[in-house]
Amino acid sequence: MKKLLLILITASLLFSMVACATSSEFSGVYAADKSDNVITANSKFSFEVFKEINKSDKDKNIFISPYSISSALSMLYNGANGQTESEIASMLHYDKITDEDLNNGMMYLRERLEAVKNVELSIDNSIWIRENFPVKESFIDISKFVFDAYVTEIDMDDPKAADTINDYIKKKTNGMIDKMIDPPIDSDVVMYLINTIYFDGKWSIPFNKDSSTKDLFTNLDNSTVEVNMMHLKADYYYGEKNGEKIIEVPYGDGEVSMYLILPKIGQDINDFIDELTHKKWLNLRYDVLENNKKEVTLSLPSFKIEYGIKEISGELKALGMKEAFTDYADFTGIANNIYVSRVLHKAVIEVDEVGTKAAAATVVEMKFTSMPMNPITFTANRPFIYIIADNTDDTILFMGKMVDMN
Repeated sequence: MKKLLLILITASLLFSMVACATSSEFSGVYAADKSDNVITANSKFSFEVFKEINKSDKDKNIFISPYSISSALSMLYNGANGQTESEIASMLHYDKITDEDLNNGMMYLRERLEAVKNVELSIDNSIWIRENFPVKESFIDISKFVFDAYVTEIDMDDPKAADTINDYIKKKTNGMIDKMIDPPIDSDVVMYLINTIYFDGKWSIPFNKDSSTKDLFTNLDNSTVEVNMMHLKADYYYGEKNGEKIIEVPYGDGEVSMYLILPKIGQDINDFIDELTHKKWLNLRYDVLENNKKEVTLSLPSFKIEYGIKEISGELKALGMKEAFTDYADFTGIANNIYVSRVLHKAVIEVDEVGTKAAAATVVEMKFTSMPMNPITFTANRPFIYIIADNTDDTILFMGKMVDMN
């Protein structure tokens, strides 16, 4: 019994030493540190991916979490090399950011967002690996240290494996997203990289339910529908520019806000989105809102949107991330012979008189490559033998050799 106890204690100490060694290895390289370059890169990508998704859903409601998408892809980026790495870097605007600055910046963003006061904001990263599939320890270690990722092996051949992953996502999104992966999991899937984000924020100044009325909302096709319209008169940061209106509606202590933008009357909202860039957003947000707090009567419909599950692989390819989805993908920082088979995204939002609840999940699915075989060639540019034979009885009719083509 004493011998068993000694073995258990020794194993525990060894595990702790390995964990500490891994932690200390990366703590000397990475530490949460604000990076304006990373923040700007994520913001630029946000508008680009939103516009790209809007191209295929111009007549539909859209709701996504660009932060969730970029977080999942940033985990993936740490395992990319060669042209695959370059394409992801260009798409995410990481091409002029060092790995150290990027990971420090992503650590800072995650830790700062989760520390926002008087709202609930939780971010989770996880990696699900096919049982016995060899993933490089360096990738696992950096995922744990930088992204605080939960990493586990799972028997993907188990019919309940998809349910296990879906249940995890459901728990991390407080029940708002209950399914991302359909069973059974394909036999060539080797890994899922998943990000989830959950937000529950109460308005700094809540709407009074007794003030809500039934009003008409004009849809994109000019049809009208009756909605529950919330009303509130309060001091808000508000501005108008070239007929466009913007208002900031804060949650909690004001660390997080919802910004509402109305295009000028008569302008198609899809045309407005096509023109919406990171630079224009900064102009709207800072030039218009700064020092312009005034009393505004805000009327806002309560609503719930469930967007997805949407495969955004095509949009990411259009933004420049192409090789990652092919057999030529280079993710040798994770494992050999794997590629991104698809990227799935789902987001849900509920807005009412009390506040806003929102959740999103991004799933990066990775599979074995069907490795292209070395091309078979037969070039008769040197001496060769030739035979003419009857294929029924294997009778050789003619034989020859060619050694001189003069």
